[in-house]
Amino acid sequence: MLIVLSEPNYFDMHLYSDDLRYEDYAKTYTEIANNILDLDAFQTTDIKFGGVTAAALYFRINAVIYYLFNSVIVLRLFNILIASFTIFPIYFLAKELFNEKVAKISAFLYCCIPYYIIFSSFLFKDSLLMLLITLSLVQIIKFYKYKKYSVLKLVIPIILMHWIRFGVGELLIGIFILALINREQKNTKNIKIIRWIITIVVIGIIMMLLLFSNYSGFLNKIEIYSDYARDYQGPISFFRVDNIFQLYKLPFAWALSVILPLNFDFNVNKWSDVLSLLNYLSVFILPAFLIYWFTFKKNKLQKIILYPLLLLHLFSAATVINVPRHFYFLHFFIIICSSAYLSTLKDKRKILFIITVLLMYVLLFLLNLILIN
Repeated sequence: MLIVLSEPNYFDMHLYSDDLRYEDYAKTYTEIANNILDLDAFQTTDIKFGGVTAAALYFRINAVIYYLFNSVIVLRLFNILIASFTIFPIYFLAKELFNEKVAKISAFLYCCIPYYIIFSSFLFKDSLLMLLITLSLVQIIKFYKYKKYSVLKLVIPIILMHWIRFGVGELLIGIFILALINREQKNTKNIKIIRWIITIVVIGIIMMLLLFSNYSGFLNKIEIYSDYARDYQGPISFFRVDNIFQLYKLPFAWALSVILPLNFDFNVNKWSDVLSLLNYLSVFILPAFLIYWFTFKKNKLQKIILYPLLLLHLFSAATVINVPRHFYFLHFFIIICSSAYLSTLKDKRKILFIITVLLMYVLLFLLNLILIN
């Protein structure tokens, strides 16, 4: 609401090109559709926009909402509601992986960091993707710790993810398999494991059929993402890993991805500049995140849940470091890991952390000078 009240032209503005594309798609569909779910109109709109292989579900959700209300305001409010609702699974994940103190810190950071507030105020599929991932992880943790979960609440988000971002749903299946194996390894004779093997096979077959039914589109989208990242020229492009010989850049890209986007030239002409400038307020997350990963001992459940997410984070940082919105959906993972360390701060450790954060600002200032030059 602060964003809306502070900018009279908010509903005529856009953060990046993506949110404008989602909005234009919804308007185009509404103009030609004869009913709320007009398949021919969807197909015609897809062709006009050059295909929507990735994020097809999010395009269609926006189209249906705009058809019903004929309002960009409602579209953006829907995205804000999605982002707001995500606080509940984030809190649950942090509490079950660590403790209630970590959960409270995670919830506070997600609610207060400007990046998440501004980003969720525009149309991006990544907010919905984050919600679906966290909801799936909630069911996996319930399955692992309490043997209480909902198959539909696990399977439906995974399938929906397939129509938003290829590969993420498949990763969640992998995490579920890890949870199953580790939970049942002490009692391999348990008949329940047979049921779960059958469930996994069925889900796997469904996902593979979905994947191969649009395999060419999947490869095409990977190529588009890669080409877009390579063509996008900005100061942070230096840290992108374009081939195996540039893997030495990966640690730097991984670290920077935690706090991107950042405004390196300090020009403020549009909302994306405001977002990137305000994001300097969240620099403290970086040392907390790194200290957690390099010093904290992880229990079995934390390894099952967090290690696969770490691999996805590393891959995203290496390939699309200069397009931070493409890995926005992983920020719940960054917040929770950072909060695990922040929850331990007291006395001398707190003072040392404050000094570390101040040094981080000095390093970023020097990096600014280097990249601008």
